Amino acid sequence: MMISRIITFVVLAPLAIILVALAVVNRQSVPLTLDVLQTGNEGLSVSLPLFIWLLAALILGMMIGGFVSWMRQGRYRRLARRRKQEVNRLENEKPVQTGKPYGTSDDGTWPYGRDDGADTGVTGTQLAGLPSPDANRA
Repeated sequence: MMISRIITFVVLAPLAIILVALAVVNRQSVPLTLDVLQTGNEGLSVSLPLFIWLLAALILGMMIGGFVSWMRQGRYRRLARRRKQEVNRLENEKPVQTGKPYGTSDDGTWPYGRDDGADTGVTGTQLAGLPSPDANRA
């Protein structure tokens, strides 16, 4: 949290100094004429200090850039919305229940012994078809 404040100060302080210096140096009035055919038309011209025109151009450029960026990212927002709807649909869908649990035989027992937890005496090595560890002992 403190680092972000320091970085913000390091970036914004020089920017503020530059903007103040720009405003002080460019105080002379500059006309903006909207009539391209008749430059002396006072009805269609506005006269403001140059730094105001520069700041207005900066703000307008940031707004246009943000809008264009937002428009270009529209397809990704649409795709994310579709995927979220698909996830919600799949989460709300109930799984299909079968009559018996996965891996049980028709008589209700598991393939390798009983499913009630009783010890059948069958070891994992016997199930895999491997010789018993006791058979190799001398």
